[in-house]
Amino acid sequence: MVPKATPRLRPWPPDAMPEDRYGKCVLDLDGEMVFGELAILRIFQRAGWQGRWIDTYGRRYLTNYWPRPVCGELLISPESAIRHTQPDP
Repeated sequence: MVPKATPRLRPWPPDAMPEDRYGKCVLDLDGEMVFGELAILRIFQRAGWQGRWIDTYGRRYLTNYWPRPVCGELLISPESAIRHTQPDP
């Protein structure tokens, strides 16, 4: 069984909101300005995981967005990831 997590995330202060947020909610994760996808990625990273935010709109694999987007390579192929998440027959 996978334990359930319910992180509590605060919105970033409106007076410090960036212009380039594309209408997305911006969150404050321990003083870091992040989108929700990156907040979850940070939580996994703190637990020892590696990962990327797969930005399908920009077609890139991000590890950060502000002050500038930082792209990284996928650690495994998408096909391999799908095989590893599907149950054995």
